[in-house]
Amino acid sequence: MRLLGAIFTPPFRGLSFAVWAYFIVCFCVHPHSLMLRGDLPDADDYMYLAQLGDWLGGQNWFDNAQHRLDPLAQVPIDFSRLTQLPMAALTLAFIPFSGKAAASLLMAMLLPLLLFAILLFALRWTADMAMNQAASRATAFVAIFATYLVYQFSPGHIDHHGLTALLVILGTGFAARMLCQPQHLRWRWVAD
Repeated sequence: MRLLGAIFTPPFRGLSFAVWAYFIVCFCVHPHSLMLRGDLPDADDYMYLAQLGDWLGGQNWFDNAQHRLDPLAQVPIDFSRLTQLPMAALTLAFIPFSGKAAASLLMAMLLPLLLFAILLFALRWTADMAMNQAASRATAFVAIFATYLVYQFSPGHIDHHGLTALLVILGTGFAARMLCQPQHLRWRWVAD
C-alpha cells in the first residue's frame, strides 16, 4: 500500500511503470482483447504484416507495392520501410523459437507495448521543459485519459499511427530544448 501511495504523490516514483502495467492488463489480459483471439485491430495492421512478410521473404527495399492484394494492378504502400525496421528486428529475433507466423504475432503484440513505454518516457522528457521535474512525472497518468492516443498503442496495432504520435512528441521535446538552449546545436540537428 505504501508503494501505491508513493505512485500518486510527488515525485510520482513508479507511476510510469504502474500506467504501463495497467495498459498491459487492459489490452492483453482482458477477455475481449483482439490479440487473445489472434486478431489485429484493423486492416492497416494486416497490410503492415503482409508487407513485412514480403520484405523478409526477399522483396526489394525500394519496391513500394503490395503484389499479393491485387496482382494485376498492385497496391502501393503509403508508409516508409523505416517503420518496418523495429518490426523486422523483433520478428527475426522470435523466428528461431516460434516460426515465422507466431513470430509475427508476437512482434505485433510486443512492439506497441514497447512503443507505449517509450511514449511515457517521451511525455515526461518533453514536459520537463515546461514544468518542474516532480510534476512532469505525472504525464504518464494523464496519458491514460487520452483514449484515442492510447488506442494507437494497443497490442496488434502496428500501423504507423502510434509511431507518428511518438515522433511528434519527441519532435516537440527536441524543438523545446532547441528554443530553450540555443547554444546546444545537438537539439537543432535532431529536431531538424
